[in-house]
Amino acid sequence: MNADGYITEVAYPDYCHPFMAPVWLNYVAARNGVEPRPLAPGFNYLDLGCGLGLTATTLAACYPQGRFIGIDLNPDHIGPAAARAAKAGVDNIELIEGDFAALAEDAVPPLDFAVLHGFYTWVGPEVRRQAVEFLRRKVKPGGLVLASYNSLPGWASIAPLRELMRAYVADVQGGPLEKAEAARRWLAQLARSDTAFLRDHPQALAEIEAMQNQRLDYLVHEYFHRDWGLFYVTDVARDFAQAGLAYVGSLPTGTNDPALSLPASLQGAGQTSSRLGLELLKDFANNERLRIDIFVRSDEPPLLGPLRASLYDGLYFGTALPAPDPEVDVAISNRVVRLDHRDGPARATFDALAAQPRNFAGLRSVLAMPRSLKECCATLDSLLDGGQFRPFSTGAAPLQIAPERVVMPSAFNRFILSNEGKPRDPVLASPVAGDGIAIDSFAGLALRAYVEGGRSRAADLVVPLFAATGEALIVDNRIVEGEAASAAIRAEMARFLDLYAPRLIQLGIVAPT
Repeated sequence: MNADGYITEVAYPDYCHPFMAPVWLNYVAARNGVEPRPLAPGFNYLDLGCGLGLTATTLAACYPQGRFIGIDLNPDHIGPAAARAAKAGVDNIELIEGDFAALAEDAVPPLDFAVLHGFYTWVGPEVRRQAVEFLRRKVKPGGLVLASYNSLPGWASIAPLRELMRAYVADVQGGPLEKAEAARRWLAQLARSDTAFLRDHPQALAEIEAMQNQRLDYLVHEYFHRDWGLFYVTDVARDFAQAGLAYVGSLPTGTNDPALSLPASLQGAGQTSSRLGLELLKDFANNERLRIDIFVRSDEPPLLGPLRASLYDGLYFGTALPAPDPEVDVAISNRVVRLDHRDGPARATFDALAAQPRNFAGLRSVLAMPRSLKECCATLDSLLDGGQFRPFSTGAAPLQIAPERVVMPSAFNRFILSNEGKPRDPVLASPVAGDGIAIDSFAGLALRAYVEGGRSRAADLVVPLFAATGEALIVDNRIVEGEAASAAIRAEMARFLDLYAPRLIQLGIVAPT
């Protein structure tokens, strides 16, 4: 990785991206006829361009049997990332500061999983070439790679804004944050003027409006690196093919289904027979601007029919939501598709997985329905496409009433919920789901109160915990204070114990004593 032109003075926002978990890569692989990677007895996982390392560290806490490696050029990323992992007691992760291309050959073991989130967009052609060569050498046969990148045609009408921003701030005094703020203010002024480009490109105007509420550190990394690549899916697939990596599928899961990802007018007639041609067609249909693609180190053709369905047998599925809805709307570009699981086999599958996570073979056994493997897979795929169900790492017992006392087994989760961690909208490690589970800030406070005081005293503890945040309590769009606020917080605590705590127990985030 070359520091020239890559901004290192500003750290990338400290985000966790659960979709980078091994269970998601394995599910997309199986759905598209590719063998998932085994998660036991162990595996090797690399996050190339890991930023502050929150995703890799969260996943390492989910999979104690895995070896996790994060590499980043920026010392302001790796230093805090390593400090957090140490404080959180996560010892199966190694965070490396430096140029991946200059590492000793044995610094990174053969890889089962490799992820490059945003990396490909923000480096130049030579670094991309080095990355492809690195993957060629390091990814095991059958290994899975995730690459996310800014894609075309979705960025076509937005890209000119970047040139305009960089030209405007060329002579602005200050560092990257000051320049980003100056560019943002100037674009807001431009949006109020009679500018033909913005009049003809409403997506660019909407992007300027969105920038006004985005973090400056995000804007710095999204728009101001010297190198900034936009790619068609065919470009990246062609590059990765040089490493022996074949395109498998994509995330979100619904993008793998043409019935969801293409409007009705483009389904069936007029579709290309080429898989990558179909992906490109979907990108044009949806004006896609971010692709999250999965590749496999293999030259074997994907399995089809019953053979493909057999790949699901070792996978687990469930939900992290307290009360999923059998009818859900999925937004795709400017369309809304309703997925209905209220009746028949779909409802039976919904109810079985809402009660507890199960593997595919066990699910078919429980349902005892004379359905083909293809139909069972299609039902599962539809549930995941709705966004309420997900692949899991293992099974768990049915939901239970939250007991009086629980403990939080994971040192990582205890650290995240502490004042020193990341208690605002935290993402907690679930060894059962095998990825990070996002909860809101109040749920984090409620969970702390439940662990520290038990069910009977949780309400007494959560009131001062909330008061210590200094945030106003808003109910029905109005600020509530005094005794009314205390009563509202206690009511929300009771709701948390009845609705959310049982699911967090099932996810292994807390455990009965």
